[in-house]
Amino acid sequence: MIEVITTDEFASWFGELDEVHVDPVIVAVSKLEQAGVALGHPASSAINGASFALRELRIKSSSRAASVLCVRPEATSSDHHRWR
Repeated sequence: MIEVITTDEFASWFGELDEVHVDPVIVAVSKLEQAGVALGHPASSAINGASFALRELRIKSSSRAASVLCVRPEATSSDHHRWR
């Protein structure tokens, strides 16, 4: 199990979601917590060409889809928020 930490941008985006889209995001992030970088297709995939471990987390909700980029915290210096 890994600890998921989010950026200010993610927290703002998540806070503005319609209620119907909140649960699919929680499920996707929970899968990421459980599997870490081993979370595979179709839920996640590696971003090729990045100089550090960068992954795309895919979230499906109703007829909408979103992609969230995931990176190990030590690879970036931006502000983070703990998911839980």
